[in-house]
Amino acid sequence: ISSLRVSDSATADTSLPSANRFALAFQDNRGNISVSTKEISFNANLLQDNTISFGSSDAGSQVVLAPANGELFVVDELFYYAPSNAGLSHINFNLDVTRGGKYNSGYGLFRVDNKYGEFLYVDGKYLVDAVTGNPTPLSPGSLEYAKEAFKRAQSGVDGITGLPIPSFAESVRSAISLEKGNSYGMFITPNQRLDSPEQLNSLSDILFSIKNANQNLQLQHISMGTGSFAFEDMGYAGDSDFNDMLFAITPAYQKVI
Repeated sequence: ISSLRVSDSATADTSLPSANRFALAFQDNRGNISVSTKEISFNANLLQDNTISFGSSDAGSQVVLAPANGELFVVDELFYYAPSNAGLSHINFNLDVTRGGKYNSGYGLFRVDNKYGEFLYVDGKYLVDAVTGNPTPLSPGSLEYAKEAFKRAQSGVDGITGLPIPSFAESVRSAISLEKGNSYGMFITPNQRLDSPEQLNSLSDILFSIKNANQNLQLQHISMGTGSFAFEDMGYAGDSDFNDMLFAITPAYQKVI
């Protein structure tokens, strides 16, 4: 299949909603999946029902278009409601991790305190200015922020890390539990597995799903829809294929419609 009709994400014309970012993935004839922001074109051929094509329109890759839903994973109680989690404070998910890059990178999820990815509490204390008493949240973009994110991931309450890391070109699935109403960011530690936040010596040691948390203030991942993240583990100095570490967070028990 050379391409797929744009459905649900956009109307079948030559424009896309300006408020959304979009990402493309393709699967070759061997089943290998890659993600890229390159060589995207729109094919208005009516015989092909207005398609997004990657490369040649008559042969090549299967294309999937998905809206990017942001830098955070939000555990929305209504969106993920199912009889299995009714009345519980948490929701059980499957975390599928696929490694398409040679780097043996660690990874983790960490809870943030607002939609901006900020931390309002550190070590159980609300962050306020000592003089004015105004809130002074810890914002993304500093080594202090990175260490707090890693610390939260290690806590087992405010995040998750230390899960199995797949071998090259393999996938692993882990069962995780996340609290309802919380939002989580994601990180990878390129080509290293860290045991302590104190091992973070600079922002070059860690890549976040939150753009402003990264050293270069650029996105190091592509969001392929709710709960899916595709990381480039060498930043923009790499090959920009965004298939080095792929993550998919899906409910362990699907809701009954």
